[in-house]
Amino acid sequence: MFWSKNTPHKFMPKRVIDALKANFNEHELVQLSRFGTPIQVDAGTNLTIEGTLGQQALVMVDGTASVIRHGEKIATIKAGEVIGEIALLTGEPRTATVVADTDATVYALSPRDFTSLLAHCPRLEKQIASGAVRRITAA
Repeated sequence: MFWSKNTPHKFMPKRVIDALKANFNEHELVQLSRFGTPIQVDAGTNLTIEGTLGQQALVMVDGTASVIRHGEKIATIKAGEVIGEIALLTGEPRTATVVADTDATVYALSPRDFTSLLAHCPRLEKQIASGAVRRITAA
């Protein structure tokens, strides 16, 4: 059977679309639903661990998470933000630990799916790369 995802409203809950629409356009939401896997995480879960190899990128749908570098909290992640992209873009170890502050929903992307998402979404690729460069240079 052939089917296509041509609108996020058919494949994502409205609450997810509402949470992400500030950072993702409709095409990008469709691609995220295609390549990403929605996951529920509990408060206190390590989403990334500083110094380890990157195994996935995550898109925060709801909840918040703390970014911790060298034992110090440096930022808070909220809906629509991407986690773990620097390690996947550079191939270098994780630059920070990210811990869920609250129960949360994330879209998980394997390295292959992350690359495919960016290949299908040039605007998103530029946005993510620019953000990663800003964070690397600020460190």
